[in-house]
Amino acid sequence: MVNPPIEVANQGIQAIRNYFRQIEKGKDTLFEAKLIIVGEGGVGKTTLARRINNPKCPLPEEKESTQRIDIQQWNFVMEGQEKDFRVNIWDFGGQEIYHATHQFFLTKRSVYAVVADNRQESPNLPYWLEIVELLSNKSPVLLIKNEKKDQKVQINEKELRARFENIKESLPTNFAADNRGLTDIINNLKFQLQQLPHVGTTLPKTWINIRNELERLFKEERKNYISLNEYYKICEDMKVTDRTFQLEISQFLHDIGVILHFQDDPISTLYNTVILNPE
Repeated sequence: MVNPPIEVANQGIQAIRNYFRQIEKGKDTLFEAKLIIVGEGGVGKTTLARRINNPKCPLPEEKESTQRIDIQQWNFVMEGQEKDFRVNIWDFGGQEIYHATHQFFLTKRSVYAVVADNRQESPNLPYWLEIVELLSNKSPVLLIKNEKKDQKVQINEKELRARFENIKESLPTNFAADNRGLTDIINNLKFQLQQLPHVGTTLPKTWINIRNELERLFKEERKNYISLNEYYKICEDMKVTDRTFQLEISQFLHDIGVILHFQDDPISTLYNTVILNPE
């Protein structure tokens, strides 16, 4: 049985009927999600992002510290289903100058890796866990403890777990030594990503076509953004004419890390712009 996304269901019976009319014209299943890596600067976020794809990737040089956001793609085959799963990895800069912008990019329909190291006795974990809880609808969190020189990360896990129920696992590693714990981290990430409620949802084929066209505009035509009216035209060309659904699709693609479209303020410039290159 096909169930519409909760956002569609919440709009009432007419929206549900429109959704199923689209399904009747063709459907597809999307196995895709967003992994967001946050933490203070220099704790190992970029190393984690790179070694998920390539465990032998060298440690980044200090001057390579992530500025704003670095986005990578990670693909793996879902065990037992032989289906390809795509992950959009967002590696956030940890410097305080960027903290104020996080509210624009932390989304639901995501898995979060909060990285800490042992450079200080009390890593600033509560800040990251609070902002994730506030902005992500309590998306699942993995605590990644980068134990440099094999020194333990000093955090009160019992207290944090009692306060933040969305912490799923606390996983140690040592990126500078032998990748100890990296396989366990990757396996836990795969599991949590596949458990996200939207994964495997049957969607109208037109939604997937719109997603592919937006990605094509960025990759082939090198467009970093388009106007909201241009986006509406793409939807109409794909036979999606209902404005509510057009905005629902852009929100869905925003959440899984394909585009950025900020819908909170309809009179702002950001609302009227669909960003195809979020970096």
